[in-house]
Amino acid sequence: MFLFKGKEYIQIESNKFTEDMNIMCNIYYRYKDALFLIINSSTLTSEAVNKIKRIAVIYDGIYIESKYLNSILKEFFDSQTDKNNALLNLHYENIHLKSQSIMQSVKYSSTIPMKITEELSEEVCEMVINTSSASIIQLINNVRRVDEYLFMHGTNVGIINGLMGKWLNLSKEDMARLVKVGLLHDVGKAKIPPQIINKPGKLTDQEFEIIKLHPVFSYEIAKKSNEKDIDILNGIRGHHEKINGTGYPDNLRYNEICLFARITIISDIYDAMVSKRVYKDAHSPFEVLDEFSQGRFSDLDMELVNAFLSNMPIELLDKFVLLSDGSIGRIIYINPNNFMYPIVEAQGEIILTNERLKCVSMYNA
Repeated sequence: MFLFKGKEYIQIESNKFTEDMNIMCNIYYRYKDALFLIINSSTLTSEAVNKIKRIAVIYDGIYIESKYLNSILKEFFDSQTDKNNALLNLHYENIHLKSQSIMQSVKYSSTIPMKITEELSEEVCEMVINTSSASIIQLINNVRRVDEYLFMHGTNVGIINGLMGKWLNLSKEDMARLVKVGLLHDVGKAKIPPQIINKPGKLTDQEFEIIKLHPVFSYEIAKKSNEKDIDILNGIRGHHEKINGTGYPDNLRYNEICLFARITIISDIYDAMVSKRVYKDAHSPFEVLDEFSQGRFSDLDMELVNAFLSNMPIELLDKFVLLSDGSIGRIIYINPNNFMYPIVEAQGEIILTNERLKCVSMYNA
């Protein structure tokens, strides 16, 4: 912070100003102990942006009143998200539409279009390998329409499976197989009555017994569609099994549950929790990580959970988050013993988030 003529100013990097930004404050450069006006509040032209960048090199930094920092950062990151993620969003939407076509085929013909599925598995695998994990995680964490859950859930679980495969150093071939499990793990829900799938209240015991049939339905549909890979079939069937034998549909224990199934249940839980449904609000990624770390899911493969907890936070470091007061912060530290409340830098201050000031969602991955 820099106090000048009774007002607080804060230094801001010159690259945070881009053409067509609507700046609601004056922009200054600092020379020794004084500030000098560069540009009045306005919509920035390319000439103005270049002028700011030139002056930043010559003098002692670019400054604005500190109270305007959040609005400028918000506009900057909105514009950067639009530019940098446009192609990735298009790619994701294409993947989502193909995943939707798979579910529709299952709904109307009880068969999986395997050619599309194979192509989609390879496409997701390539995206995971060649795109930053942080950008992919941002896509997964984006708010989605409630009525799209079933379609997008399969897409997202396939993508998270791919990330897990990447973090576990699996071969490209195994990553693609693991992605395929994620894409197909819930296709059997197409055979579950929608009034049960979308019920806003608590399921009855009888309704839950029907829900528990969906891994078997998914497995049977995959077999009927000529899926012959045993690991993929067992991964689909076993994605609700738990290492203590309390899962379903076969009450398998640790050594009986294949690796693909043990990975998929982690991906399944994560995406289900960050999703808004008719019967619940979405959780933030930090809440979900905290649930995993505090042992709520101790009946999963803890080696795989720890791999998830070791890698996911790394991808979130130095990224921007929306805070519950509407401001934007940059994550500078995530405590492995308290994922819920990262330390962020916001408006030039270091803040330990807490129950009153939470990280709501990723702002720019």
